[in-house]
Amino acid sequence: MACHTVFIISNEAAIRDVLVELVVAAGLHAVTLSSLKACLEALRSESHCCLVLDGGIDDKLEPDRQVNFASVCSKIPVLVLTERGDIPTAVHAIRQGALDVIQKPLQHESILERIKSVVAANIIC
Repeated sequence: MACHTVFIISNEAAIRDVLVELVVAAGLHAVTLSSLKACLEALRSESHCCLVLDGGIDDKLEPDRQVNFASVCSKIPVLVLTERGDIPTAVHAIRQGALDVIQKPLQHESILERIKSVVAANIIC
């Protein structure tokens, strides 16, 4: 089955809207989710390409969210968008299983190219 869904998690409506617009314009299906837990549930029923997670993934996360993050990363490629582009944040996210960490503000073409490269690398789910 071909990958077709890019999951998007963000607390910011503007970020969600931009990401959905970019993903749909690239010919993919975008689904916004409210949490990592919701993502784990959606993984059971959808063909998926990747998750774009807007929000911190750092040492200060609650243990439940850390476990959910690592679990999602083990199932699909995760791109993390972050305000802080520091090395400790990026290293922590990568160690938890994220594929990449992208610092805001978003460069639309850059994030879209990154999503497309993940999709191309994961044609069959």
